[in-house]
Amino acid sequence: MFARSTLAKTAIVAFILVTSIGGAASMASAQGPYVVYGQRPGTKLQVVTYRDLNLLYPAHQAVLNQRVGHAVRHVCSYDNGNIPTMDNDYKVCRNDAWGSARPQISNAIGRAHYLASIGRSPRTAGYIMVDHH
Repeated sequence: MFARSTLAKTAIVAFILVTSIGGAASMASAQGPYVVYGQRPGTKLQVVTYRDLNLLYPAHQAVLNQRVGHAVRHVCSYDNGNIPTMDNDYKVCRNDAWGSARPQISNAIGRAHYLASIGRSPRTAGYIMVDHH
């Protein structure tokens, strides 16, 4: 008799647990869709990596700046690849892209110096995002 009573109580507890989880799941789905933030449609994006560079060295900093410059030209050029040097829209795009990239470059160099100061390798798996919308 004792075993049957314990089994019945266990089944009731399991049933209550399952139904309460189902209710919580339906409440969670009633909250609405999730919002995911990302790039706006039409945004041109280039990711510039510097994982192979030691940003303590000015020569490696120059390489990073060259890479970013190439990415800026790519995101601000026309779809056919032409770079309109005299076009005001290109100049605005170039200035905006560099304005966004410069703080990222400074942070990367600062991080390299910090890592070196605590005895770690200044080479990190980082990247600079260059975009235009």
